[in-house]
Amino acid sequence: MVHLSPQEQSLLARLHELQWDGDLHLPVPPQSVIDFSERARKPDITIRALASVVECEPALTAELLRNVNSCVRGLRHKVDSVAQAIALMGIPASNTILLTSALSTAVQRVDSPLLSASDFRRETVERALFSREVARKMGLDQTVAYTAAMLQDILLPVLTSRYQVEYHEYLHQGSYESLVSFEREKFGWTHAEVAAKTLLKWGFSETLALAVLQHHDSPEQLLVGHLAPPMSFPVSCAGLLMDMLRQSPDGVTRLIDLHAINSQFHVMEIAEAVDEAIRDLSSSLHNPVSLIHRLQNAMLDQLEQRRRQTVSPGRQFGNYVLEEKLKESSMGAIFRARHIHLRRPAAVKILRAERTNNESIAQFEQEVQLTSRLRHPNTVSIFDYGRTPDDLFFYAMELIEGLTLADLVKYDGRLPDGRVLTLLQQTCGSIAEAHEMGLIHRDLKPENIMLSQRSNWPDHVTVLDFGLVTTIHAESTLASETTRGVVGTPLYMSPEAAQGRESICPRSDLYSIAAVGYYLLTGTPVFTGRTVLDVLHQHMRSTPLPPTERCDARISPDLEQLLMSCLLKNPNDRPGSALELAHALSRCTPCESWMNEDANRWWRNYNNDQQNLRNGMLDDDDTLSSTLVSTNLGALSQLDRTIITQE
Repeated sequence: MVHLSPQEQSLLARLHELQWDGDLHLPVPPQSVIDFSERARKPDITIRALASVVECEPALTAELLRNVNSCVRGLRHKVDSVAQAIALMGIPASNTILLTSALSTAVQRVDSPLLSASDFRRETVERALFSREVARKMGLDQTVAYTAAMLQDILLPVLTSRYQVEYHEYLHQGSYESLVSFEREKFGWTHAEVAAKTLLKWGFSETLALAVLQHHDSPEQLLVGHLAPPMSFPVSCAGLLMDMLRQSPDGVTRLIDLHAINSQFHVMEIAEAVDEAIRDLSSSLHNPVSLIHRLQNAMLDQLEQRRRQTVSPGRQFGNYVLEEKLKESSMGAIFRARHIHLRRPAAVKILRAERTNNESIAQFEQEVQLTSRLRHPNTVSIFDYGRTPDDLFFYAMELIEGLTLADLVKYDGRLPDGRVLTLLQQTCGSIAEAHEMGLIHRDLKPENIMLSQRSNWPDHVTVLDFGLVTTIHAESTLASETTRGVVGTPLYMSPEAAQGRESICPRSDLYSIAAVGYYLLTGTPVFTGRTVLDVLHQHMRSTPLPPTERCDARISPDLEQLLMSCLLKNPNDRPGSALELAHALSRCTPCESWMNEDANRWWRNYNNDQQNLRNGMLDDDDTLSSTLVSTNLGALSQLDRTIITQE
């Protein structure tokens, strides 16, 4: 029996405090597996008695025999007896195999729109074989390593189905360093924790649950922090492999670097052994490209990216010298920069080298060209655009020192209606100019609207990210849109936008502006749902509750009525234009007034809070850095956007 260290026991004990409300959605093992598991715990149980339980279920029999014949080395003949299989594997290992099989089968019935069942199964088996091979090289328990890797992501189909909107955001934003960092921020838990807690509930061993819990821990730290590699090491290595959800974007590089820490770890040798093992399995588990070739291609890609994209502070882009990175996402990065002659601060947006293709370049150029035509004081100003000798596309724009409206609500909660009126009027001014020039923004949301303090305008709004802008009556702004259906962000998308690009009109932006105002007043979006389609269907079919029914707040009846009119399903029933909406907002009388004195007072308090953070008055360095990036520096342009394939 494996004894856990006090630290490992503490890790498992914390699972009892895990706040997660999804138990009702988890798969339940069949009764035969429950019976086997309960009998297996009895000290006087016989192998013959356990075998009789398995033999009643042909599927369990086949799974147990398949595992014993693939896992036990040195067999002269294939094992075809259940009793013999249990004797060879041992009762605990046999119990684990059957529980794993039952859980895998149950999860396969879950339909996740983000994970292909066949690809997920193929990736899972590949990870398990990789983990087993690492365990063999390190002299660790191969069965535990294989099983833990089979189970490490077992609940992702369930989670991505239930929280489709959130995981869809992760896939399309790319601004998080890993899947677990996204889950931690978004939910307060990770899929590793949920899986480990579920395994303990099902009766799996603590050793196996611990390996699953730590499968996204740094394998480098696991090697350095222990005299010998722990049981979770092979599983955490397998967690660095490429997968559909891009759980560890830098995983390949880290796998290569592990050899410098432990000379026994040769990733290419391990990959070759995995490919050989997969060839003996069902053809449905074969990847068209072998693991060793995928790893080689990934390494070459990363070397090419490093060659082409040596982007760091001090590098010059056109007339601008980069000073520090402010934000990064799947499309590119934004740096604080300074003009080499004028010394004027700016923000430089750089398209990622690996995203440089005809489509992304066209979208990038479109954003620059169309935004540069706009001159409204509440629209971000474009200064310059260019291409480096090594084919990096960039443009320079004004630097906004502030925070997005999304960060404002996170920081301060719902806003007084007087302040909301001020912010929406400015937003309407920016969009009115765009509409007059024949442009539709299509992606208005709190993340794309910045708030900053200016000397004569304490609450100054700047509308960002015209990357999805289209022209009125255009056939198609980008060629890719003819096949991609719906574009935008689900939580703030108009009903006609949810139905497809052809129906979008200037009044679609008015719906999004009202949805933003609704969020600012209530602290919650107009509609929420379990999946992206849930949200889109509500935008198309459901009548939203008035803001006063969503929260206990004093809200101007005129403002509430105006927002609800903008949220009507038929665009023709909404205000006629952004300018008309701005005029209507100016006539609303707020219940809670917001004057310049109020705004100046708020900014003094906010700036003091940020200064306190910079001075180290908070002990948590992680909280400090994330707060500074997301609020004080601001999201200068929300590169991430959601593109939904219409089904």
